[in-house]
Amino acid sequence: SKYWTLMEADQTFTPDRDGGFSSAVTVSETLGTAISILRNELQTAAAGVSAKLFKAIWKNVAGEIDQSLSRGVLTHRFSELGIEQWRVDVETILLAFKKFTPVPHKYLRKLVESRTLLQLGWEPAGDLVAVLKLRAVPNGHGDDVSQQLLEQIGVFHFNAEEALSILETRIDLTSVDEE
Repeated sequence: SKYWTLMEADQTFTPDRDGGFSSAVTVSETLGTAISILRNELQTAAAGVSAKLFKAIWKNVAGEIDQSLSRGVLTHRFSELGIEQWRVDVETILLAFKKFTPVPHKYLRKLVESRTLLQLGWEPAGDLVAVLKLRAVPNGHGDDVSQQLLEQIGVFHFNAEEALSILETRIDLTSVDEE
């Protein structure tokens, strides 16, 4: 499904003073339904198994969601509104796991990092794309500059190629290259 495209937005969105969109974006309908089912199933599991087994279950579920949805990012094109939708959806997923851990982002790292990459401002994102396209660029100490830049913005679980692929899903960055 294409949760994060402008066409699926069923609300009116107004730009805020900073040129972004107001927080009137709500969770994607499909994701909202899935999260509701997930919560119910996890509550049922929590009641029926030992605490130790349940901890292993929810961590496994979080890991599968992290892997699946972070790969899914690459199958979409993101407008500004789509990026805001992704932000809201990632926050909703994090909240779903907040009941089980005070640090759900530790178990959904790729989702959080994909959100970080997509939410970069246009200029920093464009600069990062330019560096990442150079692939491995040594900094004089034998370290890869692109990986260092990713780490500086909090991206540790994607390599340069993966981060570039995510950034290239942004409509605002790719439309400049295509002209």
